Amino acid sequence: QLKILLILISSVPLYLGIFGATLSSYYFHGVLSTQTATASIMIPRGASFRKVITILQEQNLLDHPLWFELLGILRKDYTKIKAGEFEINPQWSPQKTLDYLISGKSRLHRFTIPEGWNFQEIVEKLEQTGLGNKNYYLRLKNDLNFIKKQELFPEADSLEGFLFPET
Repeated sequence: QLKILLILISSVPLYLGIFGATLSSYYFHGVLSTQTATASIMIPRGASFRKVITILQEQNLLDHPLWFELLGILRKDYTKIKAGEFEINPQWSPQKTLDYLISGKSRLHRFTIPEGWNFQEIVEKLEQTGLGNKNYYLRLKNDLNFIKKQELFPEADSLEGFLFPET
């Protein structure tokens, strides 16, 4: 019995080494998914790391969610993932993907506001181009709590007139 116990105890470092090597290999050289097509994901503000993993899985961008979660936890910076729309290449390594999501370099959309347009016209165009919901924007237009939180226009009681061309 003592011999078996000694064998088990002495083999723990070997198993830990194998586990560490596998994890390291996945982190630096593995790919997120066998899928080859880049996909766009939307990470909502305040999303947990598990929610981000779920989003990646729903888009078939993550073949090994447990490994990815473990890597994120070991890095200790998984809580710094930014909200936004991201283009994800499933052939990226987990390291590159985490770095990208933490960087906050989300996808930007060009939107031009023609001079003279009012708030209603602007939000209708935003909705038509897939950049939001008109009714949501219209609710925010006169939401004093939202306006004050922006700290841009402390005297404003509406957002009408605060969206300008070339901004």
